[in-house]
Amino acid sequence: MVEIETGSMNLNVLPDLGSYFNIIDKNTWEMQKSNRIKCDSCAGPPNEQLYSYTSEKPLEVKGTFECDIKAGKGSGHAEFVVVKGHRVPLIGHNTAMNLGMMKIGIDVNNIYEDSLYTEFIDVFSGLSKFKDTEITIHTDPPVKSVVQPLHKTSLNQQKDQLWVNSAMIVPKPGVI
Repeated sequence: MVEIETGSMNLNVLPDLGSYFNIIDKNTWEMQKSNRIKCDSCAGPPNEQLYSYTSEKPLEVKGTFECDIKAGKGSGHAEFVVVKGHRVPLIGHNTAMNLGMMKIGIDVNNIYEDSLYTEFIDVFSGLSKFKDTEITIHTDPPVKSVVQPLHKTSLNQQKDQLWVNSAMIVPKPGVI
């Protein structure tokens, strides 16, 4: 959920890239009307029928209104469709893109290891092993040291390796 300002009132909405319309339920619309939302126009239902995702029954549209909206640094003018029932308010694809809530494109914030080394040279300079320096590792004497067992190699990796029989043949005196 994202908080946006609709007609100088705050409203929590869910951005939906699959929706072409901005949808608000009748209860939320009535609450905004009672708080004197600043909207440009109120109109009747649109000519086309709206369906929710995976539904065969159309939504019962009560009307539409237009208002100024703001989210973060983005602002614009949008039309909302008022539907019957209790639903989460949705912001459609175009409105979300216009407000800068969503972006479709190539990621521009990739961080490469080489660029970090060059950008923060003072942090990464002098990193190497300490020469002629003796360090002490503090351990708890009563705790017994344990060596971890070797990890088993999977069969498909063992198959490609050279194999040597671990049996050692020793010549014995006598009959061969």
